[in-house]
Amino acid sequence: MPTMLIVILSWVSFWISVDAIPARVSLGLLTVLTMTTMSTGANSSLPKVSYVKGIDIWMSICLLFVFTALLEFAVVNVISRQRFRKSNVVRRVRYPKPNYQADPGLHQVEFSNSFRISDQS
Repeated sequence: MPTMLIVILSWVSFWISVDAIPARVSLGLLTVLTMTTMSTGANSSLPKVSYVKGIDIWMSICLLFVFTALLEFAVVNVISRQRFRKSNVVRRVRYPKPNYQADPGLHQVEFSNSFRISDQS
């Protein structure tokens, strides 16, 4: 029963806003660490055997669900950041390159404190 409640608690992060990053991270890490601690505590109270016990399978599946909820947050965070960047991209105006062959007197452009065009003819 406690492990099922921890798994359900990890699913609460699905309803938290994507912008609430600290809340989602802390909830995900708290549930992963709680499941790890519960698994360690359950294995320490049972005798050491060479085969896989039912409690090991149960704890592994619960930990998988909790960890998947944490990974879901990471994927959603990456996707939302990409969409935010795409929506806020500054569109740059592309100007045509100057055709220096069209004006043979225009050879060099110098940039300093003031803009000047030097003619080397």
